Amino acid sequence: MKAILELELLGAPSIFVKGKPIFFSFAKVSALLYYLAINKFSTRDEVAGLLWPNMPDKSAKKNLRNTIYQANKELGAEYILSPNKANLQMNKELLVQSDTDKFLLNPSEHLDLYKDEFLKGFFVKNAEEFNEWVEKSRKFFEQKFIQSSYQKVVNDIQEKRTIGVEKNIRRLIALDEYDERNYQLLMQFYQSTNRNSKVIETYYELSNLLSQDLGIQPNELTQKIYNQTLDLVKQKKKQKEVSKNISFFGRAEEIQTIDINLNDFFLGNTYQSIVVEGEFGVGKSSLCELILKREFEAKKVFKITCFKSEQTFPLNAWQNIVQQMNFIVKEKHLATSSEWENFCEKVSLNPEIMGPLITDKKIDVNSISFFTRLISEVLKKISEHFNIIIFIENFQWIDSWSLSLLTSLMLHQKYCFFLLTVHKNSRNEIQDFLHTIAHYNKASIIELEPFNKREVKQIMQNSLPKKQMITPTLIKQLYNESEGKPLFLTEYINQLKMGSRLNFLTINIKEALDFLLVDVENTEKKILEVMSYFKEGSPLSIIEDILQLTEQEILVKIISLEKKSILIESTSDNKLSFYFVHSKLRQYIYEKQTIAQRRIMHEKIANALAGKLEKNNDRNSLLLLIAEHYEKAEKKLKAIDYELSYLQSILYFQHELFPVFDEYSYPVNNFMSKPMKKSLELGSLQTIEKRLEILESEYSQEEEFHLLLMKFLYLQGRYFINHDNYDRGIASIQQVISKAKEYHNDRYLIRGYRQMVYYSIQTDNALEMEHYNNQAMNVAIKLNDYESVGILLRLQGLQNLMIGKLTEAKRLFQESINALTISIEVKDRYVSNIAAAYDYLAEIERLEENYEKAIYYQKKAIKLCEGTSFTTSLVIFYVNIGVTLFVKQDLSQSEYYLKKADKIYEELTLPWKRVEKDVFLALIKLQRKNEQEVLVILRRVNNYFSHLTNSRDKGIVYFLNAVVKYMLDKGIVNCYQMSSLLEEEQTFYYKKTIENLSPYRDSYELNYLNQMYQNNL
Repeated sequence: MKAILELELLGAPSIFVKGKPIFFSFAKVSALLYYLAINKFSTRDEVAGLLWPNMPDKSAKKNLRNTIYQANKELGAEYILSPNKANLQMNKELLVQSDTDKFLLNPSEHLDLYKDEFLKGFFVKNAEEFNEWVEKSRKFFEQKFIQSSYQKVVNDIQEKRTIGVEKNIRRLIALDEYDERNYQLLMQFYQSTNRNSKVIETYYELSNLLSQDLGIQPNELTQKIYNQTLDLVKQKKKQKEVSKNISFFGRAEEIQTIDINLNDFFLGNTYQSIVVEGEFGVGKSSLCELILKREFEAKKVFKITCFKSEQTFPLNAWQNIVQQMNFIVKEKHLATSSEWENFCEKVSLNPEIMGPLITDKKIDVNSISFFTRLISEVLKKISEHFNIIIFIENFQWIDSWSLSLLTSLMLHQKYCFFLLTVHKNSRNEIQDFLHTIAHYNKASIIELEPFNKREVKQIMQNSLPKKQMITPTLIKQLYNESEGKPLFLTEYINQLKMGSRLNFLTINIKEALDFLLVDVENTEKKILEVMSYFKEGSPLSIIEDILQLTEQEILVKIISLEKKSILIESTSDNKLSFYFVHSKLRQYIYEKQTIAQRRIMHEKIANALAGKLEKNNDRNSLLLLIAEHYEKAEKKLKAIDYELSYLQSILYFQHELFPVFDEYSYPVNNFMSKPMKKSLELGSLQTIEKRLEILESEYSQEEEFHLLLMKFLYLQGRYFINHDNYDRGIASIQQVISKAKEYHNDRYLIRGYRQMVYYSIQTDNALEMEHYNNQAMNVAIKLNDYESVGILLRLQGLQNLMIGKLTEAKRLFQESINALTISIEVKDRYVSNIAAAYDYLAEIERLEENYEKAIYYQKKAIKLCEGTSFTTSLVIFYVNIGVTLFVKQDLSQSEYYLKKADKIYEELTLPWKRVEKDVFLALIKLQRKNEQEVLVILRRVNNYFSHLTNSRDKGIVYFLNAVVKYMLDKGIVNCYQMSSLLEEEQTFYYKKTIENLSPYRDSYELNYLNQMYQNNL
């Protein structure tokens, strides 16, 4: 039976009554309950002394009585009893359950109950003895958990029960990370489950921890388990994480490969030398140095580092190695031939006679053969005393003669182990060498890759303090900044520990990046400087424009930079772009330039990009890029100008049903393209508005600023009108009209008037529409702007249609079409306006009951807009042809077009014609007696009725309500839900329909209703 009172004390304490959490106002109420829950029984004197040690006995006992009362009151029953004046105990008659009781009953079976230390985080002020009791209890429960966990793990491993073993060992390690017994258990468990890579990972995790924190190595038993595993992994390799150290995390398979071959070498078995290949910063050298730090018996490492600047010096790579070999020869008094000393002197490698390097002319193939034999003989003598490892770092820069000597040695000698690091994409000579030694099984080539995002997250969890928050955003940022490369990860994790910003270039990172640029010549440097201004890849044409070089000249240099592993190329839409192999290198080159240099270059790039705007397919992205460069060039007004152009391209002004193509840049084939989020749109406009306010004091006397302000206000006004904030939108447009007059900018004057016309259409205000249309027409005629005249003729036609002058409207629509089809270029720019004129002609034909001609015009309108970006226009045409077909009583075709419109509306917030589409779909369903579908539509249109601002939209909803109400009252439709929804009388809906619909444009609906109601009113 479920306990009424539940106490969770192992971890952060919680109290529940009937499953609901209980919270006490005072900590000492909780303390009393916890104490009695553990001890079951106590005396009043003991408890009073524990909780109020500094109070007089009388006061302490009074507080205790109050505390008992508060506890029982909150718990809802007498859980704490006082069987007599001296004692306290938990009420045995009531059900009480605690995780501590259950845990102690059988610890091994209830390890999961120990979520954390006893009463974690609980502390009582001025109660030192109670807090001491808590600490003792914590140690008791922790030891009980450790002992039980350890014994359970041992038993589980012996009985081959794997479930929960790893988790229990990890919990033991978390409690005492320096106790090697727990690591040994974990390694033995991994061995028993054939997870040998995890054994190695655990070993290095422990080794790294003990070395860094305590300066010691793992004990003999740990070493023994590790060495046993190395014998097993010769047949089984699995890549797993290795340790907390960033450089070696996730390199288990690589370490296995190196360790196995080294052990075989030390034991005299067949082995392969190792070549570690990878990009810059991927941890090649760090991995090798980790291996070389291990304690190997009688180990001697000869290490050299190759440098690009020394690549032309013959046998330079062997200078240091031979010095080190000669030192051992003398130290051990090894007998060598006179040839050895002559050899050292001949190549000026004698450690005591450091003469100039020999010239290439003194070396030939026979010399290399001789040198190989001689070095091999000396290596053999040294190998009698030591296990020799030759470690060559940055092997890609070794000189050709040294490479020949190395090739010969690796193919023919067996007295030393070679460990090489090499960059990817090295010169052909190096690639040939790698293929040769791999072909003859003389070396195993290990390719190191950067860490992925999941591994970066694990590295962060291993490396950062537990208290530091590791969020998905931080993981993404670290991954992007580091590119998953250990060199950068190490530096940036240290930066995180110190609270520094992640994109900061540390001294170590700068030194490493400088190392990459040592062989870059002047023209290449200039190319890299230009490219450093482009985060998303640098177009070849921009480099040509800025540096005044030919494409061929640039490509030659870029190929050279690709060979140096500095650049990579990418092709998109048949355009070639170039990127830095390492993003940090781009940042470093950019930041090395002075602020003045950067501003000048940003302006040059912005100008060059602006010149390519008209021919670019991705115009929107380019507008943003130009704005960004002008902003960084401190050309504030130009930056805002291009940002506004970008916003004008991407903002979706759905109230402007028939846009002009050059004012919009929707992708032509992206038929269902969704608009930018409203919050982002508004945020962008508000940001620009604040910037303009800041710039006003500096530029208020300049006409350029006011033209820019006009552009902003025009965009802002359209935005607010589109989102039904008419007051703010109209205020902005009126400011545009005022400023356009002040600065004689007729282009914006016409646009401002046109916006007022659009607003008048939305509010169905024919009088105001006529006023602004006439104003706009006067300006257009004055300018001889026949294109604007063509648009305004259509709007004048609409105004006449709104007041019932159908003949005049028809004439104006035809004139608009003629004006906007004067040429192919003009026709393409105003395709939606032409289609709109055909659609209005169709409306007139429908009103005159010429249905076939109406459908002909509407299909012409649809054909013009299908397959284009003018989605808001097309959806209107679908609705209108659907209405015409309904009036014609072709219900099947009507439903087809209305549903096509419905599909588009799913992707739009456009209000236009949405309710009309729903109403006529409902009328079709009514005729087909699909009452449930009618109910769904009826609810929908009435739900968004309050959002409607256009009287005709309201009228069409009332029209549907009137039709349905009539059918309900006549018993034609029987639906209780519809009756509940339409509570008013028939006359109410009828009169509201008459009040709101247009007597000129909605004559069909009004006649339909009048015929229905003529005998009922």
